[in-house]
This record gives sequence, C-alpha cells and structure tokens, in this order.
Amino acid sequence: MQPFGAQHAAPEAANDDNRTRTPLRYLSAGCPEGWNTVWGYLALTNPGLIELMDKIPDVIAPDEEQLDQDCEMAGVAPLTVPACLWLQTHRISDSRAYPVELLAERLG
Repeated sequence: MQPFGAQHAAPEAANDDNRTRTPLRYLSAGCPEGWNTVWGYLALTNPGLIELMDKIPDVIAPDEEQLDQDCEMAGVAPLTVPACLWLQTHRISDSRAYPVELLAERLG
C-alpha cells in the first residue's frame, strides 16, 4: 500500500471550463502533492458549490472534524498549512490539509 498522497495529486477539474473557473482565493499554498484543504479541494472539484458556501468561514467545521477522525483511523495526521487568501481576509491564518484520498471519500 502506498502512503497517502503518493497515488494521487490534486484532483483535476472536471473539464477545461471548471479548471479556468477555479477560485484561486480558496487554494492554500504549502499543501504537499496529494494533500489539500477542504476549501481547496472544493474549489478544484466543485467551484460552483464553493461560491455558495463562502459566506461563513467555519461552515466546513463538521467536515474537518470528520476528516480528523478519518485521519486518525487511517493512522495519518492532518497537516497545518497557511490558510488560503479568502480565510486570511477573515483573520484565519492556518488551515488543516488532508490526503486527497480522504477528501474524495468524504466530499465526493
């Protein structure tokens, strides 16, 4: 079994239209290959949904709590990375990053 992140890079957007529409303000710098934050993952995989969710920074807290548990069960710790620009405008400086495999299982 390969370690988390070794199998998959960041998910590809569904098509060129989605790729060009990816809201860059939700992507966190410092995520190693195969890891992403909830906001970053959603920005890449479902930019239309994230535009509806971006009024409340902690709307993803339940997902992060479940992903923390998923990480614990998988024997891997979430990483702390610099928050994306959008979160920084809400005075949030750090974010948790998770293996893309777990994000895909949890968020689709």
